[in-house]
Amino acid sequence: MIPMRILFCFAYFSLVQLAACSTNVRPIVRITSDEIAQLGPYSHAVAVGDLVFVSGMIAYKKESGFALAEIEPQTRQAFSNLSSALDASGVTLSDVIKVTVYLKSPDDMKVMNDVYLEYFPNDLPARTTVPGANWGRDDILIEIDAIAVRQRK
Repeated sequence: MIPMRILFCFAYFSLVQLAACSTNVRPIVRITSDEIAQLGPYSHAVAVGDLVFVSGMIAYKKESGFALAEIEPQTRQAFSNLSSALDASGVTLSDVIKVTVYLKSPDDMKVMNDVYLEYFPNDLPARTTVPGANWGRDDILIEIDAIAVRQRK
């Protein structure tokens, strides 16, 4: 049988260790941007510590609705919305470390890449591109989500 004093010491040090770990837990901050239409039950971005997770942005402009059903203007509007969500989170496109692009048609890859390089001309983030996405609408051709990291100064 283990003496009570040893069990107490073990329990005490376990609690101290747990408390020390819990001081490193950072709050989850849900972020919305007034510049982006709220089209569903989600946050535009969520920040945890130094990481910012941006929800998928489509080519919908708050004032005028969907961009033309062509990949170039839709890619530009999706990036505009992405930039607005990043700005509301205190980061920019230069802080993005991972991007996922969902395309309705794989044929749109070249035009999307050309526009993409305008927004990420130098330090390219990691990226996954998923062709064949179907939102059940003909007017949505692209969706872009991202992960950014706040740079410590």
